[in-house]
Amino acid sequence: MTERKPWQHQLDVIPVATEKRKYLLFWEMGTGKTFTAINILRNWCTAENRQLKTLILGPPIVLENWKREITAHSKMGSRVRVLSGPEKKRAALVERSMETQGQILVTNYEALSMKKLVELLHRWEADCIIFDEIHRIKDPKGKRSKVAVKLSKNVPYKLGLTGTAILNSPLDLFNQVLAVDDGETFGKNFFFFRGNYFVDANAGMPAAKHFPNFVPIPGSFARMTEKLEAVSSVVKKADCLDLPPLVKKTVVVQLSDAQRRAYESLKKDFLAFVGDKACRADLA
Repeated sequence: MTERKPWQHQLDVIPVATEKRKYLLFWEMGTGKTFTAINILRNWCTAENRQLKTLILGPPIVLENWKREITAHSKMGSRVRVLSGPEKKRAALVERSMETQGQILVTNYEALSMKKLVELLHRWEADCIIFDEIHRIKDPKGKRSKVAVKLSKNVPYKLGLTGTAILNSPLDLFNQVLAVDDGETFGKNFFFFRGNYFVDANAGMPAAKHFPNFVPIPGSFARMTEKLEAVSSVVKKADCLDLPPLVKKTVVVQLSDAQRRAYESLKKDFLAFVGDKACRADLA
């Protein structure tokens, strides 16, 4: 375990999020979301005087990194179990974790599509859930988004992390916030939320040609932002004066069979395109 002094924006937020228990870090990449989340988790464990059963959900590429970071910045590294591979293998790890207190399970959002695994996670009853890249569950109609909200219901400690909370529209915020705060900020009904803050700019179009285009009602984005301030923090790299210089690091990852096939297909198409282009240039 290495003790690194938090940067100022981290020092400002850690005690706030610790007290709130349900919090979102809308922080740009490179501003230290993972380190901050680990320290918030440490504080929650200290407050409870026990190691909290913690579920961390994120993209596949960050799973092992969570294990490394938890090991580097806390004494909880031995408790981390990365759930990857077939559902049967993941389910076996969850079942074994039920026999040990205070495990930290790290898995990807694809796991939310595994019915048996989700049932086991419900039975496991996490004390804390951390949603890394929480915008992955922004669609309130998505199956994984619905499972995530249901899985997080009544979990006492929750964190959501992302640097891209709004990818298409401020409507993206609803499900992300719901998964963390159980509807305290924007309610539990997406259509009520949409009707309160948005209007269909194409409402006057003929029915045969109409397609919805929901845009914020004038002044509503300010109202949304004001409410979000109670449960979230926004950090941009440009505002962090004490960030260290950029360090570029090469990380080697193993491609899955499907990823390898996709890569080889793209490579073949690219080489064919370059070769065809070179031929045309020679002919010119």
